[in-house]
Amino acid sequence: MITAAISLSEQNLITIAVLTVVLIGLYLFNRYGKTESDHRADRLERQYKEMTPELLASVPDAELAEAVVANAFAKLDKQRPNVYAELPKMSPGRCAVVSTWLVDRELDSADFETLFASSAGALAELAADGMERLGAPRSAAAVRAALVAESEEQRAETHADYVEAREAENLSQKMIDYIREFTGEFLDNQEA
Repeated sequence: MITAAISLSEQNLITIAVLTVVLIGLYLFNRYGKTESDHRADRLERQYKEMTPELLASVPDAELAEAVVANAFAKLDKQRPNVYAELPKMSPGRCAVVSTWLVDRELDSADFETLFASSAGALAELAADGMERLGAPRSAAAVRAALVAESEEQRAETHADYVEAREAENLSQKMIDYIREFTGEFLDNQEA
């Protein structure tokens, strides 16, 4: 009986030790397991959470669209972010820039097949509308063509069309120009 009690006591100690190691591991992973881009995204969200006229004016052009995206993401529920549902509720400019930036970023590193398999794929139609609002109709047309393409080959052709159109229309500059021209659409607690 005493041997069984010691054995049970040892088992409890081992169980407690294992649980402690697992909890420490989960804590460390949560705290330090984020990638550099996760840390950067968190930093940008904190930095641009409240977009004021002064803050928006101080952002360099090269970082402007990303600052607007960070500002929009700072407004989402961290537990259950739903960009597709919340983005259209934001100003037309925010919706246009954020959806365009997200879709363009995906298409810059991959293709329409990858885009449609990702969470950004749900934003493709919003992005096409946004591209038109920004003054990039050829880019918008390529995205819309990909949405109705029936084969991988057709989507590959539309991706080539998109790459050509985004370069010809200078889509990145269109986002910057729109933000600078219509700053009221990107400010918090301000009249547009």
